[in-house]
Amino acid sequence: MVNAFLIHDGGGRFHAASKIDHHNIMQRFPVGDRVRAKLTAPRSLKQNNWFHCIVQTAFKNQRSGPEFADWKALRSYLLIQAGWFDEWSAPWVVVGGRKAYKFNIMRPVIEALAAGMRRRADYTVVIADTKRELIVFRVARSFSFESCPDPEEATRIIDHAIGTICQEIIPGVSEEELRTMSRDAPPIDE
Repeated sequence: MVNAFLIHDGGGRFHAASKIDHHNIMQRFPVGDRVRAKLTAPRSLKQNNWFHCIVQTAFKNQRSGPEFADWKALRSYLLIQAGWFDEWSAPWVVVGGRKAYKFNIMRPVIEALAAGMRRRADYTVVIADTKRELIVFRVARSFSFESCPDPEEATRIIDHAIGTICQEIIPGVSEEELRTMSRDAPPIDE
């Protein structure tokens, strides 16, 4: 499989958008080969920048919900809420011959694992899954163009994040008000 950007020339014809794309295509497929392709429009840089501006605005105007150290932690929280996360789990710990299912007994283990996860992520969710007898850690996936190339998936995630902001982070603000607030707000310094 080759991921490449193409330019539509019309009449059902395309050409590689760059020399690198051309090189990758030519290395993988000989001239005259018949190939199957799924063509999609790339994600929008404008939409990506707008999403980050909305998250920064929500951080600056937060009235409720969990407290976050910075806007990046809020972004991670919103991505997790939208289902855009990686998940790791650890089995229950056995203490004194019994399964330790109470959070207080497992607190040192959970805190150590969560601290390790937070070193590589802005925000980590820790869940005690009593049905599966697991401690579950969720970390937001990268929202980069490479990690989330599908514009429809990116739009779904952003729409979910906006809904979460309007319900949990700045309750009472409408989506339209949030859009207006973020349009007028300067970016927050990192």
